[in-house]
Amino acid sequence: MGQGFTPVLPTGNKAQLKPELPLTSINEIQASLLTYLQDIPDPRVSRTQKHLLTDILVIAILAVIAGAEGWEDIENYGLSKQSWLSEFLELPNGIPSDDTFRRVFERINPEALAKVLSQWLPHLSDDGTIERVGNTPCKDIPDKNSPEKYFRSIWVKVN
Repeated sequence: MGQGFTPVLPTGNKAQLKPELPLTSINEIQASLLTYLQDIPDPRVSRTQKHLLTDILVIAILAVIAGAEGWEDIENYGLSKQSWLSEFLELPNGIPSDDTFRRVFERINPEALAKVLSQWLPHLSDDGTIERVGNTPCKDIPDKNSPEKYFRSIWVKVN
């Protein structure tokens, strides 16, 4: 893990450059996640962007997988893992604040994020067989701005 990864994409047609199955190393997984997340439109005003959208999304995804339950948890995860995250994320202004995570996720298109994640997840399996087996409606989440609003599906690897 000490080397991070080298970006795999030149500018150009991303659809032809998606990684092949299976991904065999953490570096390939990191690179492929960043590749897919680049397809999500950034809803922010250019002049206000201190952090890269891909950095924000990767930190949030990893934090939620690790058990984060709110925006402060996501920020704290990023701060506690900053040296590791900096091996494969750019982090031009360090770790975003909890308010930055909240504001970005309030504006991001959840369908676009879900589509990208559903395209990326099969790359974690040897044969691409990861299926969605459940989805809890967001109405049971008291705080509609909670990160759980965006990460409620359950995925399993099919053996």
